[in-house]
Amino acid sequence: MIKRLADNLKAVRKTRWRMSQDRFAQLLDSTRSKINSYENGGVEPSIAFILKLQQLTNVSAQQLFYGHLVLEQIPPFPLEQGQTYVDDTNAIVVNESELAEVLAAQKNTQENLARIENKLGEIKTLLRT
Repeated sequence: MIKRLADNLKAVRKTRWRMSQDRFAQLLDSTRSKINSYENGGVEPSIAFILKLQQLTNVSAQQLFYGHLVLEQIPPFPLEQGQTYVDDTNAIVVNESELAEVLAAQKNTQENLARIENKLGEIKTLLRT
């Protein structure tokens, strides 16, 4: 169990996210020495650590402890709370507020295009007369 978790932690950190133990520790509110101990299988991480890791990777604790991770199914970078990740082929990572912003911007763009088209119509009418 600990060996599998150690291997999975290292795979996520080094292979998928290509990050140092220091940066990984910062993301997980931990220290580099604890990350090193976890990756070497010397110490079992706390529940709080596992919960944070689950959030960042979108992987269950059961899979972290017992599974063979498919790295392509893990986001290419840590997820923030509320974000959703599909996979590398779709490369979709959004949260609800970002989606709302995109939809609002799209609506504004459509409204602006409609105004421009109306103005162009008015100019064409003026040019004909």
